[in-house]
Amino acid sequence: MVDYAEQGMHIPLATASKLATVHGLSQIAGVLIILPFSDIWGRKKTILISNSCIALSITGILLATSQAVLFLCVGIMAVFYGVTFPIYGACAGDYFPKNLIGTIIGAWTPFYGLGAILVHWISGMLFDATLSYTLPFLIALGTSVLAVILMAAVSSRPAPRETG
Repeated sequence: MVDYAEQGMHIPLATASKLATVHGLSQIAGVLIILPFSDIWGRKKTILISNSCIALSITGILLATSQAVLFLCVGIMAVFYGVTFPIYGACAGDYFPKNLIGTIIGAWTPFYGLGAILVHWISGMLFDATLSYTLPFLIALGTSVLAVILMAAVSSRPAPRETG
């Protein structure tokens, strides 16, 4: 975000670097606010809302023409991004038997971690090749929309739990 703001929007580095603070604080807010609401709304609905808001925020980042809009969109995106991994962990408890929750979360974690590691490297390579962050943001937008589509296909009713 900082490099995009500085390179793509020509925002001074001292100002652009504040995006990291906005992003971090907004993630904390998301975990504290959105995750508890998932108990009320249901995990599937919360994930659909969250991923949709991430996609809309990324669109806003791409279309931002002012610092204020960029900061707002980054903040909104981070609120919902920060809750992503915890909500999927909560989902594991809803959709899988209790004795498999650790295995399920353990199976998901490498995918999340690998994505978190590779996104910066691949985005940097794409920027070096195109001198623009448009393509990395479009890919992020596409994967956010894909996440909404895939989650929409998940059953609304969790599998019955084994008792005893």
